[in-house]
Amino acid sequence: MHESSLPNSQNIVRHELANGLMLLIRENHAVPTVEVEGTVAVGSVHEMMRDAGLAALTARMLRRGTKNYSFEQLNDILEGVGASIEVSAGRRGTSVHGTALSEDLSLLVTLLADVLQKPTFPADQFHIVQKQTLAQLQEQLNDTGAMASLTFRTLLYPFGHPNARNILGDPQTVHRLQPLDVAQFYALNFTPHGAHLVVVGDVDAREVIALVEDAFGGWRGGDTTQPDLPEVLPPREVRRRKVVMPDKTQSDIVLGWLGVHRLDPDWMMVNVANTLLGRFGMGGRLGDSVREKQGLAYYVYSSAEAGLDAGPWLTAAGVAPQAVNQAIHSILTEVKRLQDEPVSAEELTDSQSYISGVLPLQLETNRGVANVISNMEWYNLGLDYLLSYSDAVWQVTPVDVQRVAQKYLDSEVYVLATAGPVPPAGK
Repeated sequence: MHESSLPNSQNIVRHELANGLMLLIRENHAVPTVEVEGTVAVGSVHEMMRDAGLAALTARMLRRGTKNYSFEQLNDILEGVGASIEVSAGRRGTSVHGTALSEDLSLLVTLLADVLQKPTFPADQFHIVQKQTLAQLQEQLNDTGAMASLTFRTLLYPFGHPNARNILGDPQTVHRLQPLDVAQFYALNFTPHGAHLVVVGDVDAREVIALVEDAFGGWRGGDTTQPDLPEVLPPREVRRRKVVMPDKTQSDIVLGWLGVHRLDPDWMMVNVANTLLGRFGMGGRLGDSVREKQGLAYYVYSSAEAGLDAGPWLTAAGVAPQAVNQAIHSILTEVKRLQDEPVSAEELTDSQSYISGVLPLQLETNRGVANVISNMEWYNLGLDYLLSYSDAVWQVTPVDVQRVAQKYLDSEVYVLATAGPVPPAGK
């Protein structure tokens, strides 16, 4: 992809409203559609431990009725023009996404403004969403992969740390929540300050600015700040826990360490090292060894989660119950090899080509462009971030890969969560 076609400061219009809401616009007249991607700076880190799940419940309730539209009316209007609006909570932010034909942009912006600024949290809809959330939590309790992942987070982070919790909460806390709790959480935390909207598609930037100024200019709210979270230290000893689920036929493994945050200078090196370990092709080295050569896993991969906070660098696998110990040993063997042996130039080049090649694919759709620009704004990467992205990928050396593997991974000290049945005796 040529640099001139990449989203950058020359083709992204950035406009700040007086209330602090940041608007970013990228015109693309290739197809008559528009995508809106945004983030409000409130998430599960803003809720109390006793109210776990409140941020997620609040986000789900925003679309369930406003001062001007009932839930049914919102759905009818959106379906009538083939448009959609989605809202979901994360750990640090609540994401909103809208899509429509370009001719319906004014309607989409109006509805988005109503959803974000004028929710009414009707009690009947609250109880429906609460029941849906409780059902989803029950499904997680019966899913070996979900239980391994959730258990891993409780082991990696200190007790009470917001990042140790399930974003959806737990059945006890969600069951206790009431409509008033959601309304109060919204009133206290939802503000245009620190929020942004990205509009990408067949639009005119000046018209978009006028629409958003008119729809969102009156939004008021305090200066909601991101809380400072307790410090998280890498584990100094093996932490492990097994969740016994007798009626299951598969076991899931999540094994990992504390990684980096998105603005850490090591992020790109970790990204490349992680791709080598468990992302490239059919799952990197882990896929080649654990699944293809040894036939131990139904799936296996690695993930380096990097947000505003340092996230986990983990490996995950689904295996037969009797293969758990062998799979863990094989994963740790590949981790140690990444630490001890410099990666070959050919293997590194393959992974770098893969990473560089993913970006143009992400930018093939308006939604992909909107998502990339939203991330650039959220992480304060700068509008010209993509212009140097490929260079940053190709600058990573075998020495860099080995260094970050040695710094963040450890084949002898790690966090391990497994979920599944007890294997047969002798296995």
